[in-house]
Amino acid sequence: MMREQFSNEFTAKLYGKVSDEVLKLVQNELFLHVQDYDIERRETAIGKYKGYLPECFKIYLVSRKIEGLSNKTIELYQMYLDDFFSRMDKDISDITSNDIRAYLYYTQKERNISNRTLDSRRSALHAFFEWAANEGYIGKNPCRAIKVIKYERKEREGLTAIELEKVRMACKNVREKALVEFLYSTGARVTETCTIKISDVDFEKGEVWLFGKGSKHRKSYITAKCALYLSEYLNSRDDKSEYLFVSERKPHNSLKKEAIERVIRNLGKRSDIGRELFPHLFRHTVATDMIQKSIPVTDVQRMLGHVSVNTTMIYAKVKDEDVKYNHRKYIG
Repeated sequence: MMREQFSNEFTAKLYGKVSDEVLKLVQNELFLHVQDYDIERRETAIGKYKGYLPECFKIYLVSRKIEGLSNKTIELYQMYLDDFFSRMDKDISDITSNDIRAYLYYTQKERNISNRTLDSRRSALHAFFEWAANEGYIGKNPCRAIKVIKYERKEREGLTAIELEKVRMACKNVREKALVEFLYSTGARVTETCTIKISDVDFEKGEVWLFGKGSKHRKSYITAKCALYLSEYLNSRDDKSEYLFVSERKPHNSLKKEAIERVIRNLGKRSDIGRELFPHLFRHTVATDMIQKSIPVTDVQRMLGHVSVNTTMIYAKVKDEDVKYNHRKYIG
């Protein structure tokens, strides 16, 4: 166990100083190398710190980074864990289920946060303590006794065919047309759309490489209409940027997440569809449309880049109209 702790602690000291690829390589090579040695922790009056919290906390974040968690998720975990431990005046190994319950209770009471946000905090704590138990920093995970906090899940409906056409008609320029078709055709996340380069698109094959959560990449596809508008958009540009979508003003940097959200939000207002429009709604719409057209859910999962098929199944909702139609078709 000490060999693993030594490898993890050493790797943690390199976090932020080297690339993720080098970090992962060092961890793997070091872990293999130390198997030939016996390692003991030497503690002095000066060097000893209370519990494992300082090093353990940092090592955990590095481990999750190496596992492929996105920077956004890691930052969220760090924020939640920082807040939790700032309120704990005890060693990590002494933290109990009741400590965590009390923290969750007073956090919700003081900050008036929703059950959904509260459960996100519980989930972050559970993941950390489960890791700490598996790594031998604590005896058991005190969060296991705390049940999932229930909250009402709002069912989001994808765009209807009419709403999608209204959005298309509201586009003022070729960049907006290309952006709408790209989001709907590929099901790309907005963060993936920001980083896509022209070289990532194969117009002849109708394919595009997307780089998503946790540095994972996957192949998606563009329709003929999408390819047409993308070509028109690229031909209309006079910049030399390598990115597929760029700002209209010089120096024509890649279109940022906030800029894409603003473009889509304004499109929603102009289209008069009667509800808020945001980039992820196109991803939701194409997933729903694919499943309703009997495309295997595993194919949809692969295109969307979902790790679990359960995430994809969120879109597999049966509409009352579909049930009524099938009843009339096959029964009546």
